[in-house]
Amino acid sequence: MAYRPICAEYAKRLATLEGDDFQLEVCTLLSRNFFGFQFIPDKPSGDGGLDGLSHNHTVGYCCYGPEIAGAGLTSADIKTKVLSKFYSDLRRIFELDFPPSAKKNATPIHSENKKLSSIVRPGSKLTQVTLCCSWFEDNTIIGPLNAKFDEYKKISKLNYIDPACTLTFQGPHQISTSYAVDDQAMLRLEQPDLMKALNKTPIASTQPPPDLSAFEEKMQVLADTFPQKKNSINSIRKRLLEDWGKSLQVSESLNNTAPNIYKKYENLIKDVANKALEQSMTAGPSDFNTILSKFREGIALRLKDELHFPPEEIQNIAAQLTAQLVGECPIDWRP
Repeated sequence: MAYRPICAEYAKRLATLEGDDFQLEVCTLLSRNFFGFQFIPDKPSGDGGLDGLSHNHTVGYCCYGPEIAGAGLTSADIKTKVLSKFYSDLRRIFELDFPPSAKKNATPIHSENKKLSSIVRPGSKLTQVTLCCSWFEDNTIIGPLNAKFDEYKKISKLNYIDPACTLTFQGPHQISTSYAVDDQAMLRLEQPDLMKALNKTPIASTQPPPDLSAFEEKMQVLADTFPQKKNSINSIRKRLLEDWGKSLQVSESLNNTAPNIYKKYENLIKDVANKALEQSMTAGPSDFNTILSKFREGIALRLKDELHFPPEEIQNIAAQLTAQLVGECPIDWRP
């Protein structure tokens, strides 16, 4: 089966997550794939070695996103970190720990894991343990993990482990192909890029395109229709020009920083613009406030439901995009 582009892109982005960010994303993906998936927070007093449970508490998940960005670690260094972390998780699941004065290569002994007794469903035992890691660049990590898993199984009391329990190690590519990855999964990983793109937008507005003749004509129609509202119309004109400039900045920033979101954003703009052209056929100057409010509300809803923009940014961007539609003339109230 071909490796779908969305899976490849998701795996690439998943590999960049570290620490809690990786754990949260993997558990979110699992919760959308398995009805009844149980996320296990590490409060209070730890998670007992498990980050999640599925299949009626018979499949356990341990997640680890090693913090390696900019650390100058070699593959051997990272492999050591990953092995150490998962060995520790497995000992807790098997209820094992080293004696206080244990020497190197000592055999762990039984150590009751009281936390698991309050997490795992009574009577349930794990038949599968899946280790999820953001790093899988060395296949020789598989052997040591399975060897240690078998060693711990032999000396454990198996209070929470079925004797036939097996172990699986999954990196970003395995995770992206083992579970259903959709547009919403991609959007979750693109949110950091989205925030970065929105935060790059300067507060000061850029100049709209040089040809403002149509825009100015529409504002003049308002001025002629409502001569007593001259000051208000001037304020509206100024705000629309500023918002139009900011909207162009948002598009440019999205294109440069979050191209996948930008494609969806552009499609949304085209769709709204087509609807605006149709509705403007019967609109007059007295409708300008109603039509602007209607499009702002509709755009805000779509930014929330379809593109999952951050709530604190939606209203401003909807107003800016509406101003762009006024400036570029899909929204029109001229007779």
